[in-house]
This record gives sequence, structure tokens and C-alpha cells, in this order.
Amino acid sequence: CETTVKFQYLECPLQDFDSVLLKIEKMFTEIIKWFQSNDIDRVEVQTASQSLGADSFWQKQGFTIFQHNLYKNLELIQNTRKS
Repeated sequence: CETTVKFQYLECPLQDFDSVLLKIEKMFTEIIKWFQSNDIDRVEVQTASQSLGADSFWQKQGFTIFQHNLYKNLELIQNTRKS
């Protein structure tokens, strides 16, 4: 069974960032406990390439980078061919 959990963008004032980060880490710890108690043995996260620090955050949580996804907007290719 595959389950996807998505965290949307989190906005907070810069002066509150450290306390928000601590809350996220605590929440993530509880989520991991729940996964383990439900026999989920693999967790994957995706980060946006523009999200500076996201990879570092997840690596501190024990994650390893294993894949880079690239994309091309096909609408742009079609519009370029018409010109």
C-alpha cells in the first residue's frame, strides 16, 4: 500500500523560524513513530530545487538524496515550433 503525505509551504515570520522548525521536527518524530507502528518501512520526501535548506533539513532527519527529477514544459516546446 502506498500512502502520500504532503506538507504544504509553511510561512512564518523570520523571528519565529527556529521555534517553528523545532515544532516541525517534533511533529516529524511523531509521524515517524506512527509509520513504524503501522509497519511502514520507507518514507520519501520531495523538495523544490528553489527551497534553500530543505535538503539539509531532511538530511539532518536521516534522509539520503537518491533521485533528482527534471521536467520540461511541453506547451513551451509546442509554442516554439509554431513560431
